[in-house]
Amino acid sequence: MVHLLPLLALWLCLGAQPLQAEEPSPEQAAAVLAQDVLPALGARAQAAEARIQGAEDLFAGRAPLAGAFPELADAPLADPAFLRGRLSALDQAARQRAVERVAPPPAGLNERDQRRWTEARDAACEAEDRADALERRLLNAAMAALDKAPALTEPRTAELQATWQAALDKARETLTEGAEDPEAAAAARAAGDAKAGLRRVQRAAILAVAVAGNTELIEIVEADLSAVAADGLHPLSRAAALDRLSRAAPLLPDALREQAEGALTAATFARLNDEIAALEAQTTAPAQSMLTPGGGQIAALEKQLAQARAALAQSPEPAALAPEADPLATLRHRRDALAHQRATARVEQLTEAVRLAQEAEAAKGTTSAEAAEGLAQEARQKEERARREASEAVAHEEKVVAELREKLANRHARAAGLLEQEANRREASLARLQALRDQLDAELTAAGNTIEQARELGNLSNRERLLADSHQQLTHTVEELRGVATDHMDQLHRFAAERRQVEADLAQEHGIPASNAALAQQWQEAAVSLQDALASREANVTQELDTARSWLEEAKQERRVVRDLMDRDPVELLGPDGRTELLAELGELSMELRSRVRELVVSIQAMPERATRLGVLAAFVFRSVELLVLVAVWVFSRRRAASWVHSGLRWATASEVLIDREEVLTLSRPVGRLARALVDVLAAFILYRGLADGWPTLAFGALILLCVAVYRTAEHAVVLVMASPDDRRAALVLVSPELRALAVLTVQALLGWALARRVGGYLSLDLLSLDRVHDLVMSLAALALVGVIGWLLLRWGPLFRLALAFDEDSNRLTTWLCQDDGGQALALLRSALSLGVLLVRFTSRAAGRIADRQDQLSWLNALLARRRLRGEGPADLELLTPEARARMEAVDLPAPRAAPLQDLQRALATWQAERRAGMVAVTGDWGSGKTRLLDDFIEAAGKTLPVRRLQACGSLHSPDVALHWLSALFPELGDRAPTPKALIEVARAAPPSLLVLDDLHQLFLRSVDGYEAIQAVLGILRGTCDHHLWVTSFHAPTWGYLELMGSQMGLDGYRTRVHLAPLSAEELGAWLLERARLAGFEASFEGLASTGRLGGSPRLALQRATAAFWRLLADASQGNPVVAERLWLSALGHVAGNPDETRLDVRLFETAPLDRVSTLADPELFVLTGLVVHDGLDIGRLSEVLNLAPGRVRAACEHLLGLEVIQPDPEGFIICVPWRPLVVKLLRQKHFLRKGAA
Repeated sequence: MVHLLPLLALWLCLGAQPLQAEEPSPEQAAAVLAQDVLPALGARAQAAEARIQGAEDLFAGRAPLAGAFPELADAPLADPAFLRGRLSALDQAARQRAVERVAPPPAGLNERDQRRWTEARDAACEAEDRADALERRLLNAAMAALDKAPALTEPRTAELQATWQAALDKARETLTEGAEDPEAAAAARAAGDAKAGLRRVQRAAILAVAVAGNTELIEIVEADLSAVAADGLHPLSRAAALDRLSRAAPLLPDALREQAEGALTAATFARLNDEIAALEAQTTAPAQSMLTPGGGQIAALEKQLAQARAALAQSPEPAALAPEADPLATLRHRRDALAHQRATARVEQLTEAVRLAQEAEAAKGTTSAEAAEGLAQEARQKEERARREASEAVAHEEKVVAELREKLANRHARAAGLLEQEANRREASLARLQALRDQLDAELTAAGNTIEQARELGNLSNRERLLADSHQQLTHTVEELRGVATDHMDQLHRFAAERRQVEADLAQEHGIPASNAALAQQWQEAAVSLQDALASREANVTQELDTARSWLEEAKQERRVVRDLMDRDPVELLGPDGRTELLAELGELSMELRSRVRELVVSIQAMPERATRLGVLAAFVFRSVELLVLVAVWVFSRRRAASWVHSGLRWATASEVLIDREEVLTLSRPVGRLARALVDVLAAFILYRGLADGWPTLAFGALILLCVAVYRTAEHAVVLVMASPDDRRAALVLVSPELRALAVLTVQALLGWALARRVGGYLSLDLLSLDRVHDLVMSLAALALVGVIGWLLLRWGPLFRLALAFDEDSNRLTTWLCQDDGGQALALLRSALSLGVLLVRFTSRAAGRIADRQDQLSWLNALLARRRLRGEGPADLELLTPEARARMEAVDLPAPRAAPLQDLQRALATWQAERRAGMVAVTGDWGSGKTRLLDDFIEAAGKTLPVRRLQACGSLHSPDVALHWLSALFPELGDRAPTPKALIEVARAAPPSLLVLDDLHQLFLRSVDGYEAIQAVLGILRGTCDHHLWVTSFHAPTWGYLELMGSQMGLDGYRTRVHLAPLSAEELGAWLLERARLAGFEASFEGLASTGRLGGSPRLALQRATAAFWRLLADASQGNPVVAERLWLSALGHVAGNPDETRLDVRLFETAPLDRVSTLADPELFVLTGLVVHDGLDIGRLSEVLNLAPGRVRAACEHLLGLEVIQPDPEGFIICVPWRPLVVKLLRQKHFLRKGAA
């Protein structure tokens, strides 16, 4: 890197920036503003106002399109590419105006002139914004019209326009010959009318969408319908009218569109009948002989035969016609059958003609041995004559002076001839290059259009055809340019060899007399002239070669873009075309390498001359300072990296971020080595990025340095992560030295492969631009990756077998994989299968752990659990007897709620210490155990505080009723009215107590006035929470809904919320098994266990089946203890014939069918939502909550009662226990309930 500093500095000096111009004086700035800037802004505003007026007239129907938008009068408005480009130009103009609005005023202006400039600028920008908005309206209307009628777009009409133009040109040629031809004149008029008519339809279609009430399209279509129906219309005019009807049909009113479709159908019938008649005439015509007198007819006949076979391939035999086919399909079938018959007959006729011609040609064969002998004799005579003339010429060179003068004359003639030949060659070469440049520009433009069309077409079939055609054309151009470059390279080598030979001849020539100074001077001048001519010729060829190479690179880049857009590579690497192009690129490789070396040598040779320029020297100093600073920072950072790491670790231990100081400091050495390696990587990366744009050859060397630095960094990273027992330091993983060495080897092998692939790809594609060589390199890299992976699998095989051997989950497959017999192929197979087994097990276990922690992945948890069960359980299982079921239900063991009880006790202790914000909310779903939790809390807290408890029930949705209900807590109120003020006074006069309100959600109703009761009660709680500790229980969905109301509900007064979360699978399992044990039973899961087809441990299978059952139970019950107990009891039973009555076998429980509720209508879903949120309501309250008529609510409830989804309750209706989790999940999926609300 240090040796490249001068070269890099000279390269960087090219980026020096010029000095900024001086700020103008106030007088100059004012003059420029008055004379140039303000008139230009005013002209912009006037032009925009004129555009606005014209556009408004167009949209009002008062002006034509050409008058409103003159710049769009002849524009291809039916071309989507043009429209998008125009819209993009409008967006760019808008962005430029946005930049212009925030740009500062011109320098040197005073405040008054700045205001004038700002006002003029804002006026011009606002006017242009309005004008562009109106133009955007027209362009969007055009896009909408073309989207509805895509047949009117330019790409869809280009071929038809070309056909009409060809017909028009042909007719004009006929008329220009001087003869009067009425038919040609009529054809010319028809073709011209067809082109103009299609343009009118395109413009009329756009105006029909853009301008309200515009009837131009309807008038054109009605005229075409009348013309088609009339007789005497020219065939070309009739075809053009029908084409216009078919293209404009999607934009027509219904009645007019039906007329157009009828006319098109009638025309199709007529055209098919004409085609059938013509084919019948050709088929029945007598066959004519294909042989003609004279030679050379076999090639012509074979060409015709190939064309006939191609036509036969394009006219396959039609399939059988369906019996119910319409008349139009019948005509098409008949036409296709006749065409196939005609093509088959043509192929047979030409095949026979070729055979006859070949027989005739064979009869005329002759030999030419005598002619060949005569030519050889003539060649020998010429060779003998040439030797004789050469000996005679040597014999005539007798005198030195005569020889020298003759050489001098020859040298002058040779120099003159070289100049003349070079002029002719230069002219021809430049003409050829100019033709190639024109061809390349045309193909690049066509390729750009094709790329744009391909991106618009998406994945349509026409897209691949367009891209394939463009790729083929660009490939042809690449081949031509490669041939030109190769020819110039050959010329350069030949001219260079000739120049070196001439220089050698000049160096060896002696014998000029010293007295003949004039001859010596002429001799030297002639030598210089000849050398200059040779050098000039070589320089011209070099310049042309560089031009051809740059154009070749440009064509390859465009072809590469087209190739990347294609779904598959159009040229297979191992196919004939791929091999041909690969060989051509390999031949091009030497040219590229020589050109690169020549450019590098020329750059180095030009460095002394550049160093004498003052500007270059100044930039050299500036850029050298930057580069030297960068190198100094790199050297300093590399030397100090280890000490910085050590200091950072010491600081970390001192600041108590990490605990064990000695253990952390042991990381100093490995982290220091990694930091030093990362500094090298960063420096190499900066060098590579700096050289990548301007010096690709030097960037290749920087890339190699970067790859070497990254490769060395891998070992330090692995050593830091993994430590062996001998290292005596901290690490993420503690492994054996052998395992760490194998890990380092694996990382380096894979990383080395990736880096080598990157280097090979950069060399072949970015540096040498050889596409097929790059494909070959990538294919070889893929094969090398397979070999590297196979080698690594063999190295890791013993460790894989050891891991499977120590895994308890063994079966016949793992036993076979752990064996160590067989050859390398079998060992490779076992290593690959072992890795697969380990990955599957790791993924399965990781997925199970993740699903356990994520509620959104409960479906995954259930799926994994079902896969671990053998089936539904014992087939002969008898359900629990009523006596056994009663024993199970009689066990008084509540669901585990130790954590919520501790939260309540902590809240009590906090309130007793602070005596403020004494409001605690206990939330939970139905059946979660809120009342039992409050009982346990009251029993524990009643030892230190007086306790008063009140249960909410009945209709408490009125504020007066709710306050009267709350007054039951305070008998001290007496006969006083339970107003908020009186209740607060009485509460504060009472001794500090624990006040418990159970089911406070009964005071809430989701209606217009349903919030007043709970707001009134919460106001009493907030007013006395610093004197009493209020503990209230809420239905969890009700709490979730109230939280959405924000601070207006007063929930922010609660200091603590204790939520009874759903029980996990482990908690449910432990609780239900303990209840069974207390009832005197023991559950057996052996009927669900499965050891699998490959065998395995029965103990592990039983453990998996048990865990899977509890996971399924937790998912089906959503962690609700009541629902889980119901499902658990339905899964227990006795196997027939089992004498042990205390053993209960477990089968897979049955859940509520989802299809019964998945198709419910919205009224039923709204009723279920109301029941979930309010924990049960009657029909009247449901009607008020849902804002539905009581009749509709009653019908929905009766439907749900019939489905057994809900059941009657003293308070109205509630959701049945088995259905509750499924209903809540369904309402969440359909977004009737928010997640977390239930």
